[in-house]
Amino acid sequence: LKANYPAEFMAANLTNEIASPDKLTEYIDEAKKMGLEIDPPDINRSERFFTVYEGRIVYGLVGVKNAGEGAVDVILKEREANGTFASFMDMLDRVDLKAVNRKMLESLIQAGCFDRMEINRATLFGNLEKALEYAQHKKDNSAFGQVSLFGDSPQEDFPPFVFEQTEDWPQLEKLKSEKELLGFYFSGHPMDKYRKLWEKSCELDLAHPDRSSPDKPYTLIGMLKALRPYSTKNGKQMAFAQIADYKGSIDAVFFPDSWEKLRDRLSIDDVVCLLGKVDHSRQTPSFLVEKMLDPDDVKAKSVDAVHVRFRETSLTEDTLAPIQDAVFDNPGTCAIFFHIKGTGPEKIVKASPQISVASTDDVLTRLRSIPIVLDAWKE
Repeated sequence: LKANYPAEFMAANLTNEIASPDKLTEYIDEAKKMGLEIDPPDINRSERFFTVYEGRIVYGLVGVKNAGEGAVDVILKEREANGTFASFMDMLDRVDLKAVNRKMLESLIQAGCFDRMEINRATLFGNLEKALEYAQHKKDNSAFGQVSLFGDSPQEDFPPFVFEQTEDWPQLEKLKSEKELLGFYFSGHPMDKYRKLWEKSCELDLAHPDRSSPDKPYTLIGMLKALRPYSTKNGKQMAFAQIADYKGSIDAVFFPDSWEKLRDRLSIDDVVCLLGKVDHSRQTPSFLVEKMLDPDDVKAKSVDAVHVRFRETSLTEDTLAPIQDAVFDNPGTCAIFFHIKGTGPEKIVKASPQISVASTDDVLTRLRSIPIVLDAWKE
């Protein structure tokens, strides 16, 4: 039980947020950062809510859009009474199809609940209407007690249902369905095709956009999650958008000049490569788009600086000593910038050119552990 405690605790938190997609996504991201494995919903392994199965958190069936609690209970009671479902058709044979209706089954298929049954989602979806007719006819026949003249089992009148095979849906289509029905991508991420480019070339950390510098141009690679055109008072067109990647999201602004050039090249769920600056004038930073880049023209980023932000304004030789030790213990090629609070705007001071440091995660963790340090990051 102790070994499973973090998973059990997180499963309880996920269950509490099962009706809130945004919060649910945050908790799932946090669970992954903790090293916890989260499996998609499965017709034979999922319970009503999030549970732990063999050390892994399993998505609850109630969390699937269009899966009502009453219908989920029908599935779980049948499974508990007579064992797991051997196949998709076995499930249709055993549950009340008035409770577990077509709309719910479509959602369960699209969410991947039957992926372990070796029939792809597109085939199940395409055959669903005929499969339901077959299963219901079989139930009706059994209810009337019809048997063959020779006393054989009535099932002999019903040869096994044969699925008309269909090529599976493209990965992006499956991911869109998962996001819509579960609030999260399980079988991959729309950006996976561009992951190497993102790792090498994306210069803006969307987990911490507040760490960015207002005057520096940044390359941003991410998914276009929302796009809202807007007319200014003088009649010009611009747009507001949201860009998301593996780490987080940021609001983006296309001013009239950039919007006019890019509007025909932008579509929701596209992966885009943008150049722009970060606006820190409001409480939440936003990205001001200057132009769109061709991925082939994007150069890999290079980390050339480590930034340290202090908690306080009064710094002494004693309080700074741990920072000096951390820097001297980890020589490298990165310049060091110190962010110091004052009565006015934050001051940024560059350390002597003779002092440089490595930008490894271990170094950053050590710097963040120092009491006077509020944050440390590489750029």
